[in-house]
Amino acid sequence: MYFGDEELAGQIMAVRSPRRIKQLGHQVRNFNRAEWELVAEKIMLRGLKEKFAQNQFLKQKLVETGRAILVEATPFD
Repeated sequence: MYFGDEELAGQIMAVRSPRRIKQLGHQVRNFNRAEWELVAEKIMLRGLKEKFAQNQFLKQKLVETGRAILVEATPFD
């Protein structure tokens, strides 16, 4: 949505597979890496807040981690 590709955003919202979402994300029209770097953290933080606000099971799992530092360790990023 940030780059105005509403058609692809709709496709992304319609799928459940994280892998497919990532594949579609690489096809965003008008994507500008430098611009994304300026706003990515703010947008991702909002997304994470929404994710855990909407899913009580995941929220509880997150709360149970306490003060642990959580990271994604993927060789594909």
